[in-house]
Amino acid sequence: MFKKALLAAAVVVASSPAFVSAQDFFFSFDENSRVSSTTIDPTTTSTGSVFLFSDGSFDFNQSDLPFALTNSGVVDVTGGVVFNPGSANSGIAASASGGAFTSFDLDQVSPGTGRIFATSFLSPGQVPGSNASNFRAGADAFLLAQVDFDVVGPGTTDFEFSVGALGVVNDGVGPVDVNLEGGAGSVTVVEAIPEPSSAVLLMLGVAGMAARRRRS
Repeated sequence: MFKKALLAAAVVVASSPAFVSAQDFFFSFDENSRVSSTTIDPTTTSTGSVFLFSDGSFDFNQSDLPFALTNSGVVDVTGGVVFNPGSANSGIAASASGGAFTSFDLDQVSPGTGRIFATSFLSPGQVPGSNASNFRAGADAFLLAQVDFDVVGPGTTDFEFSVGALGVVNDGVGPVDVNLEGGAGSVTVVEAIPEPSSAVLLMLGVAGMAARRRRS
């Protein structure tokens, strides 16, 4: 009898998504492939986006995924979007200030921080309204959210995210184990080289003409 109970418990554990494996999340600077870092020239580019992916191992319908920049003097997070919003339970329905959480929430008090709420993953082909259209073959993963930013100044910063206190949850099963695979995405903004002013160019031209006359 005791052996049968142990066997039954082993079967339950083996069939539970929280124990079999982990849900992998990662950032990419390309919507269609895995690009963990990017370099920006501020003379040609003033904005950018980083994308949150999941390998979609298990279904989940609620999430709490805070993110932060290691150097908010390089880029400034301006907003974002969740591509497959899930349900928000009572735990994430209201913020500390009493207002309702949206699927994407920025912390204006601490620049460069925010939280991605209530994004979900539903197995393609099995669940109506699933993430099938969000699969990106180049990344071999499902697109969950997009975080937009403005370029501020030169330097390097990492986008780092973690699992918040509310976790990643499938209502029908319980919490989903999460692996922060490549849990940071790195942005480098190069130092802009100022273009010479028209006055400087004019002076150089005059100097060149004078040197030519002296030679002749």
